[in-house]
Amino acid sequence: MIKHLLDPSFSQFGLVENIHKISDEALQYTKITDSDEMPIYCYPYSTYWNRKTGMVVLVIDDHGEQVRYYLDRAVRIHPNVRFGFYSLEPDSAVVGDTDFLHPHKPVAHANIRKTLSNIPSFQIYTLFRQDAAGGLFFRGEEHSPLELVYVEKGELHNFCDGEKHTLHSKQFLIFGSKQWHMQYADEDVRFITISFSWEEHDFSPFINRAFTLSAAAQHSIHSLLLAYEQDTPYHDEYLYIQTQLLLLQILRTPTYSAQAKLPSPASELVHQRTINQAMQTVSEHVYDKLSVSDLAGLVNVSTSQLTFLFRAYLNTTPGKYITRMRLEESKTLLSEKGKSIGEVAAQLGYASIQHFSKQFHDWYGCSPSAYARQNRARLNRVPLAQDIKRL
Repeated sequence: MIKHLLDPSFSQFGLVENIHKISDEALQYTKITDSDEMPIYCYPYSTYWNRKTGMVVLVIDDHGEQVRYYLDRAVRIHPNVRFGFYSLEPDSAVVGDTDFLHPHKPVAHANIRKTLSNIPSFQIYTLFRQDAAGGLFFRGEEHSPLELVYVEKGELHNFCDGEKHTLHSKQFLIFGSKQWHMQYADEDVRFITISFSWEEHDFSPFINRAFTLSAAAQHSIHSLLLAYEQDTPYHDEYLYIQTQLLLLQILRTPTYSAQAKLPSPASELVHQRTINQAMQTVSEHVYDKLSVSDLAGLVNVSTSQLTFLFRAYLNTTPGKYITRMRLEESKTLLSEKGKSIGEVAAQLGYASIQHFSKQFHDWYGCSPSAYARQNRARLNRVPLAQDIKRL
């Protein structure tokens, strides 16, 4: 099973890091080739790595046992750790702050299970479960596989192609291939995401539309989640079968939607593309001092038009959206051990600790230091955190 980098087990191999403090000129780029062998890297010093394009899996060679993590953020690998990369889709690439040397013998790809499935037409790439207390703010991504999102509890807002889809308990939707999407929740929410491909079947009626899961499908997902939490024999194989059964039951769902999808006029499509581009731009510049006028210039609209679009589609202003994105990113940074409030504020481009602390308190009702203490204590109490897909 591919794990998430926020799984506590990763701490013995490396740390989640902020690649933005390294200049682009210092980074080396390499494309992940789909060859028969996977190069193994090992350095006597710590090294920085991040996904550049596509879907990349980081493989740790832990004394002959392969431990896999989905590389959706920057990491710093500890010295003398043996590791490699493989791709889940074409045109995947990584960047690092060192030369791509691999003095160790490559590992044959035949010894690495890239997915849960051995059937070429049906592949499960990732399966993550998140229990987000107090809400979340996922900065966004796109990839070739389809992605199923199912809400167990609470309310999850999904934004894709300029459209907002709110999922409630027992509802799901599917993001299409290469569709950039982001998600957020203002209150507690529990949900799962499954990225997959199945060539023989047409999931287009379910793309970007909210549906309620049938009783039979709810039974399948309940069995799936029980298996997900247990480390039993044939764990991955059972998850594969249960996921396939779940998707088959979804295909049998009547294609009337909880949110009817109507054709959009040409002007609205332009607005949707603009707001989508603006959200992606904020995500890409979360560590920069991005102003509303900067953002408007990057998406080629006036500040007044940009404000209108944000109010119409997101019920907020561009300035508040930029602030929310930075503050949500600060929560991730504050969860890292040994990182001070000043370092977090500086990484996110705040002029002073006081300004950062005031914005954090105004938004979340507590100071950054109080949040860091509470969150680290919570993580220490849970020996095995659920896989979390959150930026």
